[in-house]
Amino acid sequence: MTSKTRIRILDRPVEVLLIEDNPGDVRLFLEKVKEMDAPSNIHVVNNGIDALKFLKREKEYNKAPKLDLLVLDMHLPLKSGFDVLTEMGNDKELSELPIVIFSSAPIDRGSIKNINNFIVLSKPDNLEGFDDVINKVEEFLLKIMKS
Repeated sequence: MTSKTRIRILDRPVEVLLIEDNPGDVRLFLEKVKEMDAPSNIHVVNNGIDALKFLKREKEYNKAPKLDLLVLDMHLPLKSGFDVLTEMGNDKELSELPIVIFSSAPIDRGSIKNINNFIVLSKPDNLEGFDDVINKVEEFLLKIMKS
């Protein structure tokens, strides 16, 4: 699934992979990201195995774009967000990808190894909370794209 919005940080749309298994959270994220100031292509997978296949451009994801940002829920089916981060940390290219860790439970930042650029955001439980999350995602993206 891809959704185009209006964000112009680069000279092309920002490529984002949202890894989220809750359809309601996916819907809210996609709805709120439309309000960002930059055009983006949001790709969505709902489990850790598909996330890694997308990131590595394997099998049905062999034509996946190079990503600018990953938004990762930590509690995923088949392979957890922690497992996804571990595999990414063992891959030089993937360990450089900026990540927004999106979780309803507290995350020990010290447990995240070999990932160079990430922020941890609490998963909101209402629409207004998603406004704050999207603002923080946009700030993170702007900071990354300027560096």
